[in-house]
Amino acid sequence: MTSNLTTNLDRTLPQAATRLQQIPKVTPEVMMIVYLDEIAGRLSELQDTLAEVTAEGVLQGVSLTVRDEPMLFPIVARHFSLKNDGSSSIYLLQNKGKPLSRDAEIKDKGEINLDFGTRRQRDFYLVCSSGEKATVRIFTW
Repeated sequence: MTSNLTTNLDRTLPQAATRLQQIPKVTPEVMMIVYLDEIAGRLSELQDTLAEVTAEGVLQGVSLTVRDEPMLFPIVARHFSLKNDGSSSIYLLQNKGKPLSRDAEIKDKGEINLDFGTRRQRDFYLVCSSGEKATVRIFTW
């Protein structure tokens, strides 16, 4: 079939036939490498997407009683969920000390969910207002 095409081009369009013969030919092996490289790139993108939406490890939960003294709570996780079961508000602090206006208040029966994006250790402090206490459930994954 290729010879018929070349023969027909030679007769009808001699300049096109000459140009066609000058174009370097790509072997099937080279095309296979190009396709495999494309597939590898798409698989890499898919793996990155799955890593973003797939939770690392197993969901782990712990129940704590928070008092008016700051309690250190180290977190090693990508995602963090804290549910306040009551009976008073608690504060999630980044530094040990009294709650500041920028610190997160979690009201009675409230919750907070954080997505850190990467899995590494972060230290938080949990504390209630003076003379109060609350029970919290914390989930990490």
